[in-house]
Amino acid sequence: MPELRIIEAGLWDRVKQRLIAAARPECRPGPRWSDRRPRHILTAKIVCDACGAGYVAIGRDYLACPTADRRGAWTNRARVRRGPLEAQVLAALGSELMRPEVVADFVTELTAEWNRLRAEASAGLADKRAELDRVRAQLERLVDALAEGAPVSSVRLRMEALEARQTALQEEIDAASKSAELPRLHGNLPQVYREKVERLREALAAEGGPEIVEAIRALIDRVEVHPPRDGSREPRIELVGHLAAMLQAAGLEGPLNAKSPPGVPDGLDVFGCSELGDAGTRHRLMPSSAHVMR
Repeated sequence: MPELRIIEAGLWDRVKQRLIAAARPECRPGPRWSDRRPRHILTAKIVCDACGAGYVAIGRDYLACPTADRRGAWTNRARVRRGPLEAQVLAALGSELMRPEVVADFVTELTAEWNRLRAEASAGLADKRAELDRVRAQLERLVDALAEGAPVSSVRLRMEALEARQTALQEEIDAASKSAELPRLHGNLPQVYREKVERLREALAAEGGPEIVEAIRALIDRVEVHPPRDGSREPRIELVGHLAAMLQAAGLEGPLNAKSPPGVPDGLDVFGCSELGDAGTRHRLMPSSAHVMR
């Protein structure tokens, strides 16, 4: 909307060109998508747990938090080597994430919660249908009043309000009446997932093409680097998998953005969320240990 512009178009365009010119080469728009694809599986995936900033390269094979040299309580000076960290992540991605016992609990809890929400949605649907019947009855009485000679001006606004409510209720009922089926989960999710990851690892070692890198990156939500503690000199590193991509790799049948049953506000969006650690999406990468986080 040009009339709402607070900066002249010419100035805006010049600023964008300056930003592009000042950006690092890898951040500048390239002629082809393949030129802009990440070369490493952890590019833009490593984050500082202290401040949330993304780790950046500070040498040929080292990465660090860009705010590490600034003073403050949230300083995290832990550095990581890209090569060894990628090797750890690749190993944990297939061997530690989506553990069978955790996945079994997750599927059970998910099914129970889904059914509970569907029951609540059904109860709300009955209330809306009852209200719709009342609105229709009121409209019929107003129509009868007009037929008997009541002034149009005295009932027009009331009729408009009731008709608008009738339309809204009908739309809500139609949307809630559509069945919300829980996407079907493969009977052996962990095994199928790990076989898929192993094939990706083999393809990466054999070819290492951009498509393989992207497929592996899709399974990773982020890698969190925590400052050392308890006298240790090594940072604590945690791998967080991307639940939607992990389920897709394991043979999820159904929409990945499946919501809870229609009509339930703030419902589940479990297939687009990586924070459900109970689905087996987290693993603590330790320098000399294999401790697993649930």
